[in-house]
Amino acid sequence: MANLECVFYHPIDSRQEEIGRPVRIDLRSDGAADVSRLPDDLRKRLERSGVSDPFGGVVFPEAGSKFLELLLISSSGYERFRTSDSIQRL
Repeated sequence: MANLECVFYHPIDSRQEEIGRPVRIDLRSDGAADVSRLPDDLRKRLERSGVSDPFGGVVFPEAGSKFLELLLISSSGYERFRTSDSIQRL
């Protein structure tokens, strides 16, 4: 996967439809992913627990582009991360 510079968090509702405005997650000047604009509960969880990698490790926002790549893989029915800020309707 290419080095990502940003991904977008898309809030979703109980019907798993994207709602509201997407939140942009950029890389900061120090190379870490800036999760400061995410909803507090999600931000705190990512800062505290990171994102699992396919090999059983954990990657935190400080890992920058690698963290963003893993966010894309971790999208689920509860959280959606994409490279686009356009809202998709299913």
